[in-house]
Amino acid sequence: MSGENKEADKILRFDEALSASTAESSKKYPSTAKYNRQALNKRLTLEEWMHYELRRLFGCQDEEEYRVEIDVDILVHQDNNDKRTEMLEKVLASAKLPVQEFINELLIRIQNLDSNNPSGKFISTKEMEF
Repeated sequence: MSGENKEADKILRFDEALSASTAESSKKYPSTAKYNRQALNKRLTLEEWMHYELRRLFGCQDEEEYRVEIDVDILVHQDNNDKRTEMLEKVLASAKLPVQEFINELLIRIQNLDSNNPSGKFISTKEMEF
């Protein structure tokens, strides 16, 4: 029995040490982060729209996926629309349908990711169809 008590004491001490270190660390570093929901929602809407449009441009059926990747962050950080267009044209060169309308719309949507847009809505040249 004395062996069992020693084992229980070790566990109890371990739990106490764990709870003490957890309490200390939670004071130093908050466990939750604050996100701009509006910006995240805009980004999600853009990503969903891109996915839908890329499937259409590449003629994807059912579970089939397109084989291109467009990194929105790279496009957002690129200041020059001509350079953005050039990058997109290279990536989309193998599309089955014309891509210029998609590129124009994507550039508008990327500009609207700017947090200075007070309306929080995308300015679109056409209505999305889902």
